[in-house]
Amino acid sequence: MMKLLYIVLRIFLLSSTLYGQKCKNFKDEIDPFTSKKTIISSGFSLSGLNIMNAQPDISGQFVLENDSIYLRLNSSLIFSNGSILVPTENSKDMVDIKTNDYIIFKFEGNDKVIKLIPLQASGSLEKVVLGNTYIQSTAKFKITKEELIQFISNKVERSRISKNNENNYFDYVLNSAAKKENVIFASKCFLTALEK
Repeated sequence: MMKLLYIVLRIFLLSSTLYGQKCKNFKDEIDPFTSKKTIISSGFSLSGLNIMNAQPDISGQFVLENDSIYLRLNSSLIFSNGSILVPTENSKDMVDIKTNDYIIFKFEGNDKVIKLIPLQASGSLEKVVLGNTYIQSTAKFKITKEELIQFISNKVERSRISKNNENNYFDYVLNSAAKKENVIFASKCFLTALEK
């Protein structure tokens, strides 16, 4: 009962706080064919500056589709024109998110973590633009409203993408206060649209 009261109070405070702010989601509309609401939050980065293509850059968006909430993750590597490094099968494997991969989020001042498993494997796409090669994949992870509130209530401190097994992973530490705030703001705007 206390937990439910806490959630209701958080949503009320969130709605009143964001009332005067400029919340913009990428999409907030009713599908004319299914009459279901579709919401896609603004994007946010979950990785730091990546020099030398050591590991993929990760960005995300919250999505409401078919009455379910998802975290959509984009994983990408960029190979600059003139760089010694060129895409390999290993590069594609780093970017792909498979069904036995998962992502864990840890929050500041909180021992609770969120572990998400992709709904299906994502295959990487490769394209060349102005001599630069881009490899990218997109995966969706189903989340609960309580997990969404966790993203609002606490700043993401770090995330880990585990590849194939526990011993093969990429760690990302969010040192930028602006990036942490972007995750919170996108989460708040998404939840506000969700509650309308």
